[in-house]
Amino acid sequence: MSKTLRYCMVVASGCALLAISCAGVAELKAPEYSTSLAPGETRLSAFKDLFPEQYRLYARNNLSDLDTMTEYGGAVNFDKNNDQDPLPEGYRNAQPYLKALWLGYPFSYEYRAARGHSLAVRDILHIDRINRYGDGKGQLPATCWTCKTPNIPRWVEEQSDAKFWSSEFNRYRTAQRIDMEDESINCANCHDPRTMELRIISAALKDALVRRDPDWSWEKTSRNEKRTLVCAQCHVEYYFTPANQGVAAKPVYPWDKGRDPEQIYAYYDEHGPASAPKGFEGKFYDWVHPVSGVC
Repeated sequence: MSKTLRYCMVVASGCALLAISCAGVAELKAPEYSTSLAPGETRLSAFKDLFPEQYRLYARNNLSDLDTMTEYGGAVNFDKNNDQDPLPEGYRNAQPYLKALWLGYPFSYEYRAARGHSLAVRDILHIDRINRYGDGKGQLPATCWTCKTPNIPRWVEEQSDAKFWSSEFNRYRTAQRIDMEDESINCANCHDPRTMELRIISAALKDALVRRDPDWSWEKTSRNEKRTLVCAQCHVEYYFTPANQGVAAKPVYPWDKGRDPEQIYAYYDEHGPASAPKGFEGKFYDWVHPVSGVC
């Protein structure tokens, strides 16, 4: 028997055994829980004693041992577009050109390194793009809180869907409204506090899924798809709705024509604000660059 034939027989046998073993494996099922937490619980501390190991891993975002920079990143919060102060040791990817690219937009004020979920509220409340551009001037909508806290459903219920998104960002930053440490992105963003089953709280994601499929429901969604969607609440491209296109400033996922870049662009091309610079009539844009004049 040739070596080639023996090799093919071994591979075929291995594939057959793999197929047999996989056929006997039942679909993985998430563990079931019944907690005493309230349905609207948003505080991280409420989950601490019930899920100590998960809490410990989450809290590592805040530990000093993560302050060591790697070649490409780390937990140190530094200004990427500041080309004057020295970079943290080991970090290569300063991006001072971002200041010029974002000119005329809040991102130009400060562009910091990404950090973990536990620091989301702390960081958004200590960044120039909020405190210099907004600061009670009514220029930043409450939409900017969307991916920072599980409090959004409660705030929407208090203000109504029609009014919350375009309301002023700073009205929700008080100690009475949010706990900077306890109500940052946490378990409640993705889990039902009572059962710990996966859930989505993003109104924009729910709207996008229903627009694409009127029969869509969470109950019919597979476990793996649910695991994808809870992340897609924030790790996704979206924009703020112009007032003439629906609820002012509400986040919208541009998936109506599909999720490929060309299909997303086609959606943007038809959903612009009522007024736009010459040549961009009817088209969506975030802002006009003051030097290039390009949207």
